[in-house]
Amino acid sequence: MNVEYKPVEELWGWADDFRKKFAQDAVPPIDVVYIAELDLGIEPLLTPQLFSKIGMDAALASDLKSIYIDEEAYLKWEAGQHWIEKRMRFSIAHEL
Repeated sequence: MNVEYKPVEELWGWADDFRKKFAQDAVPPIDVVYIAELDLGIEPLLTPQLFSKIGMDAALASDLKSIYIDEEAYLKWEAGQHWIEKRMRFSIAHEL
């Protein structure tokens, strides 16, 4: 994938616009999976051993229609193991 260079100020503007559109009135923690799936139409795909294979908790698919999420980490998050929550939220938000 060939990605055009963008000045950091432009990227910050995009991030600010994204927050205003999808999380302006939200109270942290932001439900990034909800935003991905329902607001943006990006399908979350729980992927076994994603972290052990590529060293990432989440990865956006090249077609921008799916996001791969490490299955084990996600299930721990859903089971209430709060130690992983911040890392998973950051990883998914980073991909968005």
